[in-house]
Amino acid sequence: MNLSHLRIPAINALLIFIIATGFSACKKHDPKPGGNDPSNPNSSLTVTSLSVNSGPYNTVVTISGTGFDAVAANDKVYFNGMAATISSATKNTIVAVVPVGAGTGKVSVSVSSVNNGISVNGPVFTYTYTLTVSTIAGDGRQGFFEGKGTNAEFDRPWGICTDADGNVYVADYGNYVIRKIDAAGNVTVFAGKPLAYGWQDGQGTAQETAATFEGPSFIKTDSHGNFFVTDGSTLVRKITPQGVVTTFAGNKNGFNFFPSLSSPHGIAIDSVGSVYVAEENLRKITTAGVATRYAGRYYIGNEEGYGPDAAFGAAEGLVFDARGNLYMADSYYSVIRKISPADTMTTVAGTGSFGSNNGLGKAASFRGPSGLAIDKAGNIYIADAGNNQIRKMAPDGTVTTFAGSGAQGRADGPASTATFFAPKDVAVDAKGNVYVTDQLNNLIRKISME
Repeated sequence: MNLSHLRIPAINALLIFIIATGFSACKKHDPKPGGNDPSNPNSSLTVTSLSVNSGPYNTVVTISGTGFDAVAANDKVYFNGMAATISSATKNTIVAVVPVGAGTGKVSVSVSSVNNGISVNGPVFTYTYTLTVSTIAGDGRQGFFEGKGTNAEFDRPWGICTDADGNVYVADYGNYVIRKIDAAGNVTVFAGKPLAYGWQDGQGTAQETAATFEGPSFIKTDSHGNFFVTDGSTLVRKITPQGVVTTFAGNKNGFNFFPSLSSPHGIAIDSVGSVYVAEENLRKITTAGVATRYAGRYYIGNEEGYGPDAAFGAAEGLVFDARGNLYMADSYYSVIRKISPADTMTTVAGTGSFGSNNGLGKAASFRGPSGLAIDKAGNIYIADAGNNQIRKMAPDGTVTTFAGSGAQGRADGPASTATFFAPKDVAVDAKGNVYVTDQLNNLIRKISME
């Protein structure tokens, strides 16, 4: 029998085995993506420990490991996926600064010359959120200039409020206009004719049709997106979402709410759209335009009791809570007052003397409190103008310092060390950010958790 045909498969198998083993023996090591190349002793990239495992933004952290590049520009550090600033590096350490808003997560490092720049994870850094004050608009100079953020100029910004889309509106008192700051930081004129004093109703911002203001002060918005502004010493103006300005109340309608006042006072809107205006007493104006005395006598006093029989000093900020209680900042007596739905006025915070003490209710003290705002949880924020601070009153009446060291200045940064100069009004947006008209600094400030 001829068996030669059986030798061919055996020979082929032997050749395949030789070729395969030879190829394997000659093949250069090919590391997996993200792996380490043992042929390169500098490619062993690891992150082993952190000098600090928790803290707020700007915390300096020394990261220890192996395989780093001593040229810091070739290293990259991420805290929970956010790029950090590197101040120095060696082959075994990197000094980095925690970025703002990083959140809690792993610290990772990548080196451009190792692992194709793929990062390696290390320990978890626990991020501590901090109340932070920043300047979102205004260059600090008194003037009028439209622009973006800190390129714009204001002249004694007074009242402030926000809309449902997160836009911020400012009553620019000295420029006789209402300004708008959009989400991108652009500052424009929403209503009024810049630097033109008057009481003309109108629409838009064109010279021919624009309204004029006497000196817009406090501003609030209703559930329909309309704005109400106390203007000068005699008028309440209404501005539609489209920027149409009309005189809602005051001497143009046949009587004068504020015959003896020379400075503007607070304004608030209840759940059904009635407008409340503070002057010698507190007036309520229904949506039909009917005005009544809601609280206060026709003289300065410090008397609690039934609304029309009670007395107060100088009402500045006004704000309603979800239960229909109306809160008032009485700057004359440096107290916070409350008027219940049953028309009873009481003092809920403040000793009646100047001070800056925190505490429960009447144990706390203020120095000329001005604007008020309230958040979804019922916390009331107070522009404590004389103390250069923003105070917070919890629903149980406990007063704390929310932002501001008390020193006069314009420093941004952590809320406890930031400074203000006579903050006039406050507003809260849907996310809980607090906005401040820092009046004598001619700035718009934001207080946020970062």
